[in-house]
Amino acid sequence: MDFDFKMRLIGFYNTPKQNMKEEECRLIEAEELANLLGETFRNLTHFVSDDLVFKSVLKGNTVFILKDEENNLYAYYPYKRIARLTDVVYDKRNVTPVPLRYKAWFVPGERIYVRKERKDTF
Repeated sequence: MDFDFKMRLIGFYNTPKQNMKEEECRLIEAEELANLLGETFRNLTHFVSDDLVFKSVLKGNTVFILKDEENNLYAYYPYKRIARLTDVVYDKRNVTPVPLRYKAWFVPGERIYVRKERKDTF
């Protein structure tokens, strides 16, 4: 599958016993997407050095939920380096939303552009 479409982070699950089932149907595509998202997330960790909370989420036991431009959902579990393309669901009440500065659209394998936070002046 060609992963040249855009997607973005929408939220994550982060608990001490967090886990995610491996993809069962689209195995080759899931492996390819996991490799691409691995590269994207490696790049992201370099740009969140000032955000210690989100940096700990990136390095922790976290399942990230993503969506593409057609609202298809994907999941990525960096701890096991696996991705899911099918049967991804999330509960808006229990998922932690990703901070706005990390919600930029990106192509898997490429860098996520982190928005700079404005310092409001009074």
